[in-house]
Amino acid sequence: MRLLIDPEGTIVDADRLMRRLEGLPNSVPVLEHVVETIGLVCLETIERGCRVYLHPKKIQSAMEAALYRTLLEQQPQRVLVSYAIGAGQHRIYASAAEAIAGIASVLWEHRPQRASRFANRPVDLATLKRFPSLQRLLDAYRASKGSVDLLERQAVLADMLQGRFLIVERPGRDDTLLIRAMGSGYRAFDASWSAKSAGLPLDEQPDVDYGTWLARGYLGVLAAKQVQAEEVDATIYRPRYGRRRFTYRRLMLPFATVDGPQLVLSTSVLDPSIDLRLDRVVEAP
Repeated sequence: MRLLIDPEGTIVDADRLMRRLEGLPNSVPVLEHVVETIGLVCLETIERGCRVYLHPKKIQSAMEAALYRTLLEQQPQRVLVSYAIGAGQHRIYASAAEAIAGIASVLWEHRPQRASRFANRPVDLATLKRFPSLQRLLDAYRASKGSVDLLERQAVLADMLQGRFLIVERPGRDDTLLIRAMGSGYRAFDASWSAKSAGLPLDEQPDVDYGTWLARGYLGVLAAKQVQAEEVDATIYRPRYGRRRFTYRRLMLPFATVDGPQLVLSTSVLDPSIDLRLDRVVEAP
């Protein structure tokens, strides 16, 4: 079975659409035209796996989210992904989660202009004294010596941080991050998505580019095993509202158990004084 994903993230029958394009010259392969010229994503089920064919520079956020959702629903034992770039590249992944992480990484590399919507700059932890909620969390983290028990006190976190907290988990050695818990205080996230986000990959959200960017930052914190504070200037896409700029100061705390998963607790406060646009070009809405 072959499926196509259009720019709105709608899944259509590939064979039906390709029959409508039979008027193309014989020298033009229909599938290549659909993916490489029109820019749709093709997903084909093959035995206990599937094949994905996409153009990294043409895939839209809604298409990417729909692709990831479909892969997670099908849970293939292997995924062959063909990227329509240059002479073509092919990569094999052992699971849906690995395929999603791999595809997201390739798309990020080939769409650097998407990263221009997000800018961050490290700041000294001493600056958090001006932001009581961030300072209280940092003090609690230090007092607990990074104990995972702090993460179990979500009611306290919700009150202390006014619902602005996100806990992500790295279950294995790959770069997949799963959402463990999310507070209700974030305006940058789509409310309906936030309510059902627990257990989802971090990059499976309305703004896939933002999720991928967040994941890279959290993975960096886990690799360094150090607390990190930053200023952030981000233009984030939300369904029905389009893109909106958010400037905030965030604190990221790494947690790890001896034999268990690695986790990051991230929280932030809005800070309209932040302006990192001089260092980047914001993509037009």
